[in-house]
Amino acid sequence: MVRRIWLVVALPVALLLGSGLGWAGRVLLAPPTAPASEAAFTLVTVSNDSVGRSFSLNASASWRAASTTSTSRGQDSGSADSPPPTEGHGVVTHIWLKGATTVEPGDPLYAVNLAPVVAAEGAVPSFRDLQIGSTGADVRQVQELLRAAGHRTSEATGVYDRATANEVYAWKKAHDIPPDGVFEAVRVVFIPKLPARVALVDAVSVGAPAPAGASGVRVLPNEPSFSIMLPAGQAQQVRTGQQVSLSIEGAQWEATIGELGAPSEEGEVRAILAPAKGEETICAKECDLIPLSGASGIDAQIVIVPRASGPVVPTAALRLPDGARTEVVDEAGKAIPVTIKASAGGLAVVDGVDIGTRVKVPQEKQ
Repeated sequence: MVRRIWLVVALPVALLLGSGLGWAGRVLLAPPTAPASEAAFTLVTVSNDSVGRSFSLNASASWRAASTTSTSRGQDSGSADSPPPTEGHGVVTHIWLKGATTVEPGDPLYAVNLAPVVAAEGAVPSFRDLQIGSTGADVRQVQELLRAAGHRTSEATGVYDRATANEVYAWKKAHDIPPDGVFEAVRVVFIPKLPARVALVDAVSVGAPAPAGASGVRVLPNEPSFSIMLPAGQAQQVRTGQQVSLSIEGAQWEATIGELGAPSEEGEVRAILAPAKGEETICAKECDLIPLSGASGIDAQIVIVPRASGPVVPTAALRLPDGARTEVVDEAGKAIPVTIKASAGGLAVVDGVDIGTRVKVPQEKQ
C-alpha cells in the first residue's frame, strides 16, 4: 500500500523536473538574438568623386533661309529649292563667294564680263541702269553704297545728279571697271540687311549667263538650324533647357534643348537646339564648317544630369527622417544633414559630410 502511494506522488514530480530541465536546456543552447531595434547595415567610406549622366546621339544641321532677297519677279531666293536665276546681260567670269559667307556692303560676290558685282544694302532690287535724271529708292541705295565706299560725303537724296555720276565714275575706276557715269543694274546685288550670310544659287557658275538683280543670291540665317531625332527610350528623359555638347571636325559647340516636337507613331521626338545660355549662336564663327547641303552625324552629348564633384555616398545611405531634410548616419550613429548636388547611377554628390567619413548603408531585407 505504501509502495503504491509513493509511485503516485513520485511520477508527477519527475514529470515536472523533466520539463524544467528541457526548458533550461533550450534556453542555454539557443543562439543569442539581435535586439529588435538594431537593423543590419554596411559601412561605406565617403569618397571624393564626380557624378553625372549623359548619352550620345547624332545631330543634324541644315541651312534654312531667314529671309528672302528681293527680285524683280518677287521670287523667294532663299528657299532650299530656289528657282533658276533670271538671266541678265553678260557672262559670269569669276566667283569670289564660296559657300555660305558673311558679306558687308561693297564686298564682291562674282564677276560679270571681268568686272565685279558687289553686295549693297537695300530692299529694292537692282532692276534698271541708273544715270543722270533717275530718281527713286534704288538711286538712294546706290548713293548709300557710294557713301560706305568713301566716294560720297553728302546724304543720299534719291536723285541721280551730276555729282552722283562723278561718284559712280570714281567708284568704277577703283574697281577696275571701265569708268563712266552710268551705274548698270548688273553691278550690284541689293540685300535687305547687311552684314548678312549669303550663298549663290547652284546655277551661278563661271561661264553661265549673269543673273539679273538678286536672283542668283540667297540670304541665309546667321547659323544653320540644329536638331536631334530622339528615339522613344531617350525621348522620355529629355527636357527643354538641358545642355547639349556638339562636336564636328575638331570644333566643340555648346547648345541647349530649345523645343521638343510631338512624338511620332514610333515614339520618336525631334529636338530643336538653341544657343547655350548667354550666347546668341551655337556655331558662332565656325558655322562655315556646315556645308550648304547640310550635315548629319554630328556627335551630340545630351546631359541628363550635369556632372558635379565632391563627397560621394551611395543613394541608399540617404535618409529623410522627417520628410523635410536629407541626412546620412555615421558609424557612431550620429545623423549628419546633407544637401544633394547631383544623383545618378545609385550615387550622389552631397554637401555637409567630410570625405573619409564612414556612413551606414542599410542592407536590403532578404
